[in-house]
Order: sequence, then C-alpha cells, then structure tokens
Amino acid sequence: MKKIVIITLSLVFCLSMTACGKKAVQNSAPAPTGGLEVKENNTLLGWLKKGKAIECEVLSPSGRVAIKSKNEAVRMEGIPFFSPDSTGAQPNAANGVLLNANGWTYMWDQETKKGTKINDAELAELSGEEEAADVSKDWNEMVKEWDEAQIGYDCKEAALGDELFSEPTDIEFTDLTEILTGAKNMADEALKNLPIPEAPEDINMDGVTIPEGATQEDIEKLLEEQNSASDMAL
Repeated sequence: MKKIVIITLSLVFCLSMTACGKKAVQNSAPAPTGGLEVKENNTLLGWLKKGKAIECEVLSPSGRVAIKSKNEAVRMEGIPFFSPDSTGAQPNAANGVLLNANGWTYMWDQETKKGTKINDAELAELSGEEEAADVSKDWNEMVKEWDEAQIGYDCKEAALGDELFSEPTDIEFTDLTEILTGAKNMADEALKNLPIPEAPEDINMDGVTIPEGATQEDIEKLLEEQNSASDMAL
C-alpha cells in the first residue's frame, strides 16, 4: 500500500514539474524561495518513511502543494483537476484536491464541487496487473530523484483528523470504475460476437513444380492452375 501512495505522489509531481519526462538533475542553484528550503539532513524521503501523521508543503514550479499523510492514506491540495466538462480550460490548481485512501483514488475541484473516483483494486484488475506498484521503479529511488531536484518543502508531524481522508459528501463524483468496467464489458462482448473466419481450403501441391526464380505472382498462378485442374478432375 505504501508503494501505491508514493506512486500517486509521483504522478502529482509529474503533473506539476515542467520537466516531467526528464530525469531530475541535481544542481547548485538556490532552493526555491518563499520560506521553503531543502533540508539536507531531513529529506522528503525520510519524512514519507516515518509512518507517522505528517503535513508537508511542497514548492514546485507550478505552485505550492499541500500534502497530508496518515495511516498510509494521502491527501494533496493545490493540484489541477481536469474535469470532463472543463472544455480544455486550464483549471485553477489551488482548487484541486487528490485523495488516496481506503482503496480509492479521488480527485475533485473544491469550487465546482465535481470530481472523479476510481477503485484501485478494480483498476489494477482491469489493467491486468496484480499490483499497480509493480509497473513502477522502486519508490525509494523515485523520491530520491525529487530530493536531488532540490524541490523546496517543509514537513512536520501533525494531528490530522480522519475526516480529511474520507470521501467528501458534498462532492458530486463520477465513478470511473463503472465507466471503465462498462467499456471493457462492451469490448469483450463485441469480440465474442465476431464471426470466426473459415479456414482456407487445402492447397493441392501434387505435381506442382516451382521453377527457380519464380515470383510470388508466378507461384500463385501455378497454384490456381493446379486447383482448377483438380476441380475439373472431380
């Protein structure tokens, strides 16, 4: 479960970092400003491995992301949520929330009160994977790259209520699990109803001599003549 939480975090940082597709490179440039600084002896990796209730503020190129973690559940605020009816407009990242808890992943916009949710286990089953974490590299190495990128952060232990990690009741969620399951069932049914192609007739090669240097067209013509002769004999 902890691996899935870290991989969820990696997706968020991938969305918020401008160089998502590139490996983070450590440099000597100053850490991001704004009251947040990289603490050399207290890395982000170290905080996430403590197994305690923590609250972090991370400064990425696109803005601040608030991370709250408790009992292997994680909640992130300050990430863009692209709703199905956003019509391509860039959402306000400050309104976006991601929650991974109790086997579900939720994303929603706090202003529009709309969001999506998906069941982690069913998603893994639909993807043909036994565990979503297996498709990613080791999470320790992943978080080390974040530290090497010198992303500014500030973490502390915190008293966090369970309500922060429960499905909100004032949000209208679209269940992507049902949509994906329905699409898969439709695809399976379509494949089941496809006609089975007939096996090609046996080709009689008796008495057929393929001359040296014959082309594919020459061979097909010889086979047609042979089959015609066999049909006439019948």
